[in-house]
Amino acid sequence: MRMTGILAAAVLLVACGGGDTGQTEETAPAPAPAPVAAAPDTTEAALWAHLQSAGYRNWRMWPGKSALYTGGEPHGMLLTTYVNDLAHDALTNGAVTMPAGAIIVKENYMPDSTLAAVTAMSKTPGYDAQGGDWFWGKWDPNGVVDVSGRAEMCRACHSANAAGDFLLTAR
Repeated sequence: MRMTGILAAAVLLVACGGGDTGQTEETAPAPAPAPVAAAPDTTEAALWAHLQSAGYRNWRMWPGKSALYTGGEPHGMLLTTYVNDLAHDALTNGAVTMPAGAIIVKENYMPDSTLAAVTAMSKTPGYDAQGGDWFWGKWDPNGVVDVSGRAEMCRACHSANAAGDFLLTAR
């Protein structure tokens, strides 16, 4: 009797497609990962091209800052700091760290308001854990690279606020 019940269950299983028919079943596709802002790759040329194509000068400025605010060395006597939407949202919502894809661009001006350099930080997960995963870049006004990557001069200064995600501009 017990064997009959097992045989009946096996027959039903095969008849309903639950047995091994030699065919593979299609599985549902895995859910798509959550979208992350596209970030340029970690080369100075790619970041510069991204800043130009994204029109960073149309981005919002660092919250609470205006154009040509008073700065200091090593960036310049006058500064204008732009942030992409990810960075702006993080800053205005009190985030301790910037999200992946956050970009901060600081234009460095001479005392006579002449643009001297453009510096940028791009948050790239897995890039540089010791440096907060920031890719650093500094270009002259024409886009000629001066410093990039895991720039020791940038990391050394910004590490003074490693607990604040290496950001030195007041929040």
